[in-house]
Amino acid sequence: MLLFREIFVDRFYENLDAPPNAYILDVGANIGALTLLWATGRPDLRLHAYEPNPESYATLTRNVEANGLSNQVSIFPEAIGRTHGELELWVDIRTTFSTAYGKAPFEGARKQRVPMISLDEAWERMGRNPIWMLKIDTEGAEGDILEGASDALLSSVTNACIEWHNNIVPGVFTRCRDRLAAAGFRFHTRNHPWDEGIFYASKG
Repeated sequence: MLLFREIFVDRFYENLDAPPNAYILDVGANIGALTLLWATGRPDLRLHAYEPNPESYATLTRNVEANGLSNQVSIFPEAIGRTHGELELWVDIRTTFSTAYGKAPFEGARKQRVPMISLDEAWERMGRNPIWMLKIDTEGAEGDILEGASDALLSSVTNACIEWHNNIVPGVFTRCRDRLAAAGFRFHTRNHPWDEGIFYASKG
């Protein structure tokens, strides 16, 4: 219901007016609601979606297959972070709150090791094609992801929607803001009442 409200009621993310054959990188795809919204009706778009939570990834896989998007959407059961390695992720909780940061977000949560790559590695898998839209919603990892990204990668990004979570990682808003500004993005923010929000960023 939270995903439904954010995407279809409050319209945090709008339908894309993307150019033909554009590439989209969805980091923290969860069950694929946004990926499917952007892909449906645009068979020319190419999307790479990353979701490390095993439960979410299983549903993401079913949703992509059920909507006939397997040839258009590439999905990966990995986290994206600052470097290549592993991440300890809180699982057995509501998947929209799955994070690797801080204490257990809910009673009954446990940590599970998941594979992790850098944003540059994800870009390599896209053939280093220009990224028309970079979406990041990773419950606190956004600062590490952006700070670990190369200048070359960020120069290839035209637009970005990045959700920041000061309530999980204090100060991550400033870290994301500074990295986006240094990479030449112009942006505005939409604040949520619980110390998080979204950067809407673009070049030019």
